[in-house]
Amino acid sequence: MRRAALALACTAFATACVDFPDEFRIEDLRIVEVRADPPEISFFRDAPVGGTAEEILATPLATEDIELSVLAAHPDLDASFGYTWFRCKAESRAGEPTTGFLRVPCSGAQKVELVEGLASTPTVSVSIVQTIVDDLAEIGGDDLVQVIGSLAEDPRDLFSGLRLNVHANVRVEDADIAVDTLALDGRKRVVLFDPAIVSLVLRAARDGEFGELPMIQGVETPSLCTNVSESQLSTLLEYLEERTPNRRPIYTELELIREGATSTVAYDPRQAPIELAPGESILLSGRVTEDSFETYRVIDDNCELVELDETMAWSWFITHGELSDQLTALEREGDDLSNYSTRYTAPVDFPGDELRTRIFSVLRDGRGGSDSHVIDVVVRR
Repeated sequence: MRRAALALACTAFATACVDFPDEFRIEDLRIVEVRADPPEISFFRDAPVGGTAEEILATPLATEDIELSVLAAHPDLDASFGYTWFRCKAESRAGEPTTGFLRVPCSGAQKVELVEGLASTPTVSVSIVQTIVDDLAEIGGDDLVQVIGSLAEDPRDLFSGLRLNVHANVRVEDADIAVDTLALDGRKRVVLFDPAIVSLVLRAARDGEFGELPMIQGVETPSLCTNVSESQLSTLLEYLEERTPNRRPIYTELELIREGATSTVAYDPRQAPIELAPGESILLSGRVTEDSFETYRVIDDNCELVELDETMAWSWFITHGELSDQLTALEREGDDLSNYSTRYTAPVDFPGDELRTRIFSVLRDGRGGSDSHVIDVVVRR
């Protein structure tokens, strides 16, 4: 339908039009996944959710490393890449602390390597919390109360968590197939949500300890639940006591159905490539572990708790052939496979007797968690 509409527009206006390639086709350098494991962190390790500021500050910091990885795709299956991991760091203003994880892209001196002197690699381990603490020390800020206060300076982030942006720069170092793009930056948002800090802020706001709440030009500032009943506030505080951080989903294997078959076959993409004949089709469906499906609750703008279920969504990308659906989704384990399968059809026209091609399958839980598989395919005449 999109192609037909575009053709009609080009004809009607007698203009020279360029048809855009399908999004799922890998015809240039692409970053198909930037993963964080875990996708959500806290600032303190096991801080008492109902504790005072002094009790929370006495708790050890959650300085454990998180693992970051990037998956790049290229029409040349043997292409090699170089990587640089960085963050965007603003200059401090009048001694105010800065976390150095800007929301917006940056350039020049604002680009700071996540791990200095690290060899080029698609995977790094880094402590986000320690990086924040090091930033404070760099500008002479040794009071962690500043950090707690900064979480309440922008109330939009209080209930959903701070989005700390990390970046991966991917560069094509060697490839036999020429592409237009030789370098790309990919971004991942790591969520920092600490129930103890949120609870402290809500209780302090209730007691009037903040005075006048911060104002953000053009944004309606939340009330920090100062206008709700004691019963509703108690429910929120109980939720914060019980809340568990988001875990990334685990993509275990594929369910594969060949043409003419009536049953599925479990396939581990890390094994041998899938062999197909020209024009042959297969149905592909992702499988996850049972505990990948998480039920979670969020605090909405009215300070009400809303319960939600994660939906597993797969994005599919290919270097050759056709796909029936680029995006498939599964709301719960046990759903009919036909509801979330994509059909891959091998190409017919290619030089020689054999073609190597590749399918990239990326799983996301809608909350920042992801996993992926790279599926090699050999098409033989």
